[in-house]
Amino acid sequence: MLSQRIDPDERRALIVDAAVEEVLAHGWSGSSLARIAERAELSRAGVLHHFSTKAELLAAVLEVRDDRAVEEAGLDLAALAATPGPDTVRRLFDGLRRIMWLNAGREETVRLFTLVIGESVVEGHANAPWVRDRYARLRGGIADVLAGAVEAETLPEGVLPQRVATQLIALMDGLQLQWLHEPEVIDLYEEFDTALQAIERRLQLPWTDAAGTA
Repeated sequence: MLSQRIDPDERRALIVDAAVEEVLAHGWSGSSLARIAERAELSRAGVLHHFSTKAELLAAVLEVRDDRAVEEAGLDLAALAATPGPDTVRRLFDGLRRIMWLNAGREETVRLFTLVIGESVVEGHANAPWVRDRYARLRGGIADVLAGAVEAETLPEGVLPQRVATQLIALMDGLQLQWLHEPEVIDLYEEFDTALQAIERRLQLPWTDAAGTA
């Protein structure tokens, strides 16, 4: 067990890292708080002091994963929605491209996310509410950016922001699932980029006209 005093935030980070290792090894349903505690060099009670339930710990794991991806990709949906401009949609799509490029080098992290999301469809799963909330927040964030662009007339008036947001998320998650099964066949970034180019053309974005292709 860790004997030295550690800042609470640092200790929480250690627990989250241990939980990631445990879930990758056993899946969330098969994971054990006792083994997570052992990996973090804490007692089970020590883990529960920082995360009162296993579901709360999993939410922290996924939030850290999402926060890191968004930060590294430089994609701030709230900021884009608050300041719509002529390049807003391009910045949104470029940010999504960066996320998928980063994910292509993080197979284990993507596997963790996919395992947890898949398990959450089981009736009564402890983390189903968190997963539903995450998708709602993500759809809403992307839709707000697109709605601002429609209002600013940088997207055609007939574009339905919620529908496009749903399609973009489905594209990302669906490609990641196929890639995990056949990484030697599926080029995650290239397939996403190609599909996104088609969406850009469908949305009649100006830079697609300039180059003839996105």
